Amino acid sequence: MSQVQSGVQTPTFMTNPQTAKFAWFGLGAALLFIGLIAVHWFTVADMWWLPAAGFIGTLAGVLCLFVCFGFAITNSALGIFRDGENTYSLSRLQMAGWTWLILSALIAIAAARLWHMSANAAGALEIYIPSNLFLVMGISFFTGAAAPSLLSLKTSAPTATPGQVQTARDRMAETDVVANGQVIVRGMSQAPHWGDLVEGDDVATKGTVDISKVQQLLITALLMSVYFAMLWDLFASSGDGGLLWAMPQSLATSLVNQGSLLCGYQNVQDALAGNCGVGWTAMPDFPAALVTLLAVSHGGYLAYKVLPRTAADSNSSTTASTTAGSATPVG
Repeated sequence: MSQVQSGVQTPTFMTNPQTAKFAWFGLGAALLFIGLIAVHWFTVADMWWLPAAGFIGTLAGVLCLFVCFGFAITNSALGIFRDGENTYSLSRLQMAGWTWLILSALIAIAAARLWHMSANAAGALEIYIPSNLFLVMGISFFTGAAAPSLLSLKTSAPTATPGQVQTARDRMAETDVVANGQVIVRGMSQAPHWGDLVEGDDVATKGTVDISKVQQLLITALLMSVYFAMLWDLFASSGDGGLLWAMPQSLATSLVNQGSLLCGYQNVQDALAGNCGVGWTAMPDFPAALVTLLAVSHGGYLAYKVLPRTAADSNSSTTASTTAGSATPVG
């Protein structure tokens, strides 16, 4: 049995929520087995591309698990991006995107080291993670946590009038829409759509393009694409003496002298004497300027989300949104 969507036949068991979660989990587990085990089992010296293939297999496997979780919790393939307003959330998308890319790479590197380089299992984790990478993950998770918290301030604002809600419905071209304070909530009878990622959230901006979201989406897509290319170069450098197996000696010495990598030693001198960093893999580092760009983009996104705005009322003149009062859905 299959469903036909846009001329393409999709197996029913991959889309039926009752069976899809098991199907996608099985597919994800199979891809992870290929990427983390099977690829390395057959790797030989002159097949440099196999570790890169293992990275792609790991990415695909983790992506399938994301789909599995979406079906298991929300009965939707894209449920991992869905928020409490029944929309696709940009903050959840970028948080899931960075988790997918960075953790998949870390898992793939550890698996490659375990198979090919390490005399013991602990050596597989001799991976240097740059501080800028922690900042990128921290910024994305902070935004993911702060965005709904800031939006909740508008749910405690005076509830939008029926005229304001109707104006928002007209802009959205949807009918099953209510207001929780000043925040527009889509009813469960309608599915989220991709436009939610760049659409406003409150009664004043729903049905319009949120420029702060557009900016954040484009910058995140740019930085993720650049970092994927950097990771690809790392996995492609898997020949003898390649960067996948060991960072350059000069980089290891520099990191130790900076105190960024001490390998458990108490001071720089002991770390240098113990050859700290030799044989370690270094994940690609983000330029500080790009981290600053990401931080500014996320800051602007959060600031724009919390600002009060003036909402148009189809029954009267425009009314300013505030941030005090009670919240009762208006249908």
